[in-house]
Amino acid sequence: MVFISSSYVFDGEKGNYTELDIPNSKTKYAMSKIQAEKQVLKLNNAIIVRTELLYGYDEEINKIKIGTNVLESNLTVGYPDILRSPVYIDDIPRVIKTLIKNQNIGIFHIAGPRKIRWIDFMKKLSKIIDLDDRISIVDNSNWILKPLQDSSLDISKINSLGITTTSFEAALSELNEISKKSIGIRNLSKSNNGL
Repeated sequence: MVFISSSYVFDGEKGNYTELDIPNSKTKYAMSKIQAEKQVLKLNNAIIVRTELLYGYDEEINKIKIGTNVLESNLTVGYPDILRSPVYIDDIPRVIKTLIKNQNIGIFHIAGPRKIRWIDFMKKLSKIIDLDDRISIVDNSNWILKPLQDSSLDISKINSLGITTTSFEAALSELNEISKKSIGIRNLSKSNNGL
């Protein structure tokens, strides 16, 4: 069994969480993940994968996504200084496949190779589609939910198995190429519809 969990099982106070750190978040979401992890660990040959924030290209809608959010105009950031180690979505199936193939079991963290401030991450990703100058920082004083300050995951364990994840710079380059091709295809489609 492979169970996908989250860095949100931790409280976000220290960051660089390893697989040996004890999950300690008290949110309902985290508690459900923690309980599920405990049940999965009772099984033989189980893998628990904790991931950080996912980002990548959604081919169905031809847009870049960050988590479940589409990268579009009018971007707002409420907590610019939180820290994340975002992971390129294409890494997830590749890493899981490698863990299964090598018959690894237990808990494994999958995250980007380095942590980054949220505002810097958003600006660099948004630059691909010329939105970096349209990011505004908004007042978060009335927000009910506060994100974790530092949910970054340490990936030394998978690295020790010879597994790496895509650097943010390499992912940006790939997303830039995909976006250029997508824009070209959309423009071609529009011009053909006008014939």
